[in-house]
Amino acid sequence: MGKKSYPRAQLRAELRSWSRRRRRGLLFLFGMWFSVAVVFVVLAMLLDRPVVTVTYAVVIVGLAIAYVALALLSFLVSHPQAMRLLRGSWGEDLTRTELTRLRRRRVSWGHVDSLAVDGGDVDHLVVLRRGGIVAIDSKWRSAWSEQICADVVLRAGKSARRARGLVATQISTSSGRHRGQVDRGEVVALAVVWGPAQEEILEDLCIDGVHVVPGRRLRSWLSARRDDVLPKEVGAGLVEALGRWDVERTRRVRRAPAREGALSPRA
Repeated sequence: MGKKSYPRAQLRAELRSWSRRRRRGLLFLFGMWFSVAVVFVVLAMLLDRPVVTVTYAVVIVGLAIAYVALALLSFLVSHPQAMRLLRGSWGEDLTRTELTRLRRRRVSWGHVDSLAVDGGDVDHLVVLRRGGIVAIDSKWRSAWSEQICADVVLRAGKSARRARGLVATQISTSSGRHRGQVDRGEVVALAVVWGPAQEEILEDLCIDGVHVVPGRRLRSWLSARRDDVLPKEVGAGLVEALGRWDVERTRRVRRAPAREGALSPRA
């Protein structure tokens, strides 16, 4: 749906905050790049040679790219949470790509990403045509161990519980002769692991009701489910209802600070 994942949105917020704190250094580097660019432009105008002009243009663009790359690298190296958030955004983006392919192949009715529910979030909630409703928690891990597996299962279980509450709320407010089919459907908890760790997961796992699959097997795992068959008016309707709920909630959150500021006493 074009919505930024929670880690990516948080990463951008941290980058803006980091940039404000270090604006003097960044402005100094920008001033150096701008000065060099001006010198090259003046020389290109004076020499009036196409080859020289193209060469200077390439140098200016290269310096601009180097400036941006240096700033981003400095942020990733100096910020304690930057790499964790970046890996998290990679994992959620990869899962979102796989879910989009499943929808195009008519395996699912659709999915909703980055749902903020009950003080936490649900990375992805996908409604399959055959296979019910699956709450997916995306993780990027560099290594795999029993402790990491237990943490992944714990977080995916919490995410699924949030998703069950949200789906139950949407079902209770809906109407129609097919609603009972959704009532019988269980929200399945799934953790998908991306990164080097997925190569260490040799088989699909199910621990405490939470399924764990490597990212490379996500599409095949979802495609193989044949539990509940949801008709279009139920499956697509639920996806649409969840999307509307997410949009309305986002609007309320954005309006809340403005209302609080308007009601707060002036100094």
